[in-house]
Amino acid sequence: MAGKRRVGLVITEQYGSKMLSIGGVNLLTGKDGMVVARTITDIANKRPVKLKIDGGSKLDIQVGQPPLMTVCSRTT
Repeated sequence: MAGKRRVGLVITEQYGSKMLSIGGVNLLTGKDGMVVARTITDIANKRPVKLKIDGGSKLDIQVGQPPLMTVCSRTT
């Protein structure tokens, strides 16, 4: 999420590893399509992007830099 707008999703790949998918036709053509497009463009232009994963964890990404993750565990 960028702000409170959904720009992608986290999916589980083989063997339990996680993959971040940003964009997609449904998100780009939805009501927050401009935010999704801006996020993709910022990443492509090597600008830093801050994302929040549902559940509270935060991710700062930038091309050429290691991702910075702040993990917040959900309590039940």
